[in-house]
Amino acid sequence: MSSFVSILKDSIVGRMLFQWKRPIVPSNIALRNSLSIVLPLGICIALGHPVIGMAIASGAMNVVFSDRPGPYKLRLERMLFASLGVAISAFAGFSLGAYEWLIMPVIAFWAFGCAMLVCLGPAAAQVGSGALVVLVITSTRPTPFWDALGAAGLFFAGGCIATLFAIMAWPLLRYRPERMAVADVYRQLSELARDRSSTMSALPVTEALNDVQDLLLGKHHANGRAMEAFYVLTQLAERIRMEILVLLDQRSRLDCPDLQEVLKQAAIVLRGISVALYRARPPQAAEVALKAFEEAVRKFDQTCQTTGDVQQWSARHIADARALGLSGQLRAAVRNSNYAGSLGEERAQLKEAQLPRSLQTGDPISILRANLSWSSVAFRHAIRCVVCMLAAVAVYVYFDLPQGYWLPMTTAVVLKPEFGNTFSFGLLRTLGTFLGAIVATAIMALGFTGPLQIVVLIGILYFAFRRMVTIHYGIAISLLTAVVVLLLSLEGFPPEEAIIDRGLCTLLGSLVAIVTYLLWPTWERGRERGMIADMLAAYSQYFQAVLFDDDRLCYEARVTARYRRTNVIASLERLRNEPNNIERVKRAESIFATSLLYTRAALAFEAAMDDHPDKHILKAPHARELGDIIVQAMMEMSHAVRENRAPVMLIDLRKCYRNLVLELEQNGDDKDFLALSFLDTCDRMINSVNTLSYILSNPEHPTIDHVAAVA
Repeated sequence: MSSFVSILKDSIVGRMLFQWKRPIVPSNIALRNSLSIVLPLGICIALGHPVIGMAIASGAMNVVFSDRPGPYKLRLERMLFASLGVAISAFAGFSLGAYEWLIMPVIAFWAFGCAMLVCLGPAAAQVGSGALVVLVITSTRPTPFWDALGAAGLFFAGGCIATLFAIMAWPLLRYRPERMAVADVYRQLSELARDRSSTMSALPVTEALNDVQDLLLGKHHANGRAMEAFYVLTQLAERIRMEILVLLDQRSRLDCPDLQEVLKQAAIVLRGISVALYRARPPQAAEVALKAFEEAVRKFDQTCQTTGDVQQWSARHIADARALGLSGQLRAAVRNSNYAGSLGEERAQLKEAQLPRSLQTGDPISILRANLSWSSVAFRHAIRCVVCMLAAVAVYVYFDLPQGYWLPMTTAVVLKPEFGNTFSFGLLRTLGTFLGAIVATAIMALGFTGPLQIVVLIGILYFAFRRMVTIHYGIAISLLTAVVVLLLSLEGFPPEEAIIDRGLCTLLGSLVAIVTYLLWPTWERGRERGMIADMLAAYSQYFQAVLFDDDRLCYEARVTARYRRTNVIASLERLRNEPNNIERVKRAESIFATSLLYTRAALAFEAAMDDHPDKHILKAPHARELGDIIVQAMMEMSHAVRENRAPVMLIDLRKCYRNLVLELEQNGDDKDFLALSFLDTCDRMINSVNTLSYILSNPEHPTIDHVAAVA
């Protein structure tokens, strides 16, 4: 029995059933979303207008999913757009539902347009899904024109109420989203300083830095003098991450308790900065911890100066310099965190950075137009969505299923551009619906039948649903099912009938989506190569920017590499959820893990260069030649991955490395710190490139174990 459970957990289905993800929706957001639904519902019921309350609550329920982290201006625009989409869909459904010859083309048109929104990102895709669901539901309740217009207005009002709850803190807590995002970065940096993970693991803090870049430099960023402090703290976070990564790498080579103490005290300082930002208070705890950190750095510096271990001299020398560099970065971070907020006033001189062109928000119309092609995943998803919706509507109309609109509604929610998400959403939604039926039955059996009692229960269950929706979708759907059953009971539908109808239609809707996807799939396999190739090219361009010693180029290349690395992580997750991809996943993971050795080495060298204005090492003929060859070698790895072939290595990297060592020894530069850092960087990069070459040339040995053996 235990072996069966173990096998089940390791399978695709097991991962979907037993996987728990980190919570993304905070309690305060879940609470305000719930209040925006139950308050108008309760007020309308108390005034004797339950139908009006349900319309407003329905509008709010379809808009709260757009309540995502971000600047208040972006949140306002996003949620008002969602409210308008819900209102238009409701009006179209109510007014055209009586015309069967017209409503089917409208549903097909809506399905295509809403599905195409996936190319604009998750927020737009969520708006499209909500609008399609509202159209399907309202089309089953034909209403005269003016009544339909009034009902659509109530849906819009519900969306506006949800929007108001989402932005009501704007005047009082103007910089709160920015402050919380930067605080989260420093919290993760604190955890990184305590890290004991393998060098094969993904670069940490990547996602948090991506989020804060969008928040501070995106289209909807806030303005004000306090924002300058956030910009400074973000730039410092980039440097602090570099210093910590170098120290972690050197720690793996050294047996030195003093270095471990430096990292421990750095983690305490970073934690203090994070807490100060979270609470919008002066960083007093961080200032106290900074003194202990500087004392730890002083002891480590003395140890490095007195040690006689020749073999570890280079590693200690590099670690000592990076510890001193980290000390300066932490002092600046503590100082600036005191001004990061609506009451702060940043006096530091900082030229505001502009988002790189490759990361600027594109024109939505241009993006949609570019995706109107059979080669586009979004376009194929849109065609698939049209077919699914028409098939689902036809099934429930032909068989005259009671409450049959749940069938196309489920199909609209379950169908995703990827197989893994479609299958997992279908499976978890079906299981969650039946579990929710049990929950709703138990509630009714306990005698909670009063209108106000039901409203309170709806608020509690919906709060739990919003908290659980990103943690475990199946459990969240069970809670949402109970909410819907309770809502329908307010309208007079017997709960037992609603439970049975919803369960049957959910099962059929999920089957329609999954079967349609299997008949015309869009697999992730093969697509991951392009994303990995883009990531390797970005790594190569980043190291090239470091060699050029251009701060602006380094910043842009570093940000681009982070985004492309995030895309690869998402692609690998989708690949794992597809059948028969075990060997492909292992190969992709090996390439990904090995490439991290390259970019970590580049980060370490950039950190070393920042502290040494004399860059004479880059003027050495063999150094410049070796750097350019390493850049070209990584670009060849990128081309080989994209073209699915073995790489062509025309130059012996190790021979070039030995030539540089001899040149430095002849010139007496072999003890220079920057020269040592460059040699250490090139050594690790050559290991990474050679290992990548081995993986790509030997597809029969793709596992990380083989990577470790070669590296």
